[in-house]
Amino acid sequence: MESYSSGMTPTERIKEVFEDYGNYPMSLVGEDRDAMIHVINQGIDAHLEAFTESDFSDDGYRLTCDVSPKDMLILLRRLDEGVGMDSETFCVANSLRSCILETMDIEEI
Repeated sequence: MESYSSGMTPTERIKEVFEDYGNYPMSLVGEDRDAMIHVINQGIDAHLEAFTESDFSDDGYRLTCDVSPKDMLILLRRLDEGVGMDSETFCVANSLRSCILETMDIEEI
């Protein structure tokens, strides 16, 4: 497993891993769901990027996601930046980012 400092995994490495993997399915509840909804609802951000190739479905309890490799870069960046998040949501977002990367054998510590 490769290790990097928190938020310091090179974008090129993330791109390489997720392009090989394809779309990334997730099903989130609770605080993870709330953090993800916050990230998705930002729309076009300061980087002039938005989610355009992924599917999201929320039933009020469970958020089902099918994230494209291109959108995964946006997702991971936003989880790391925490724009507009309170401190508790930001901690959840960082944990979610770390968990997603861990499934691809990348560890952020």
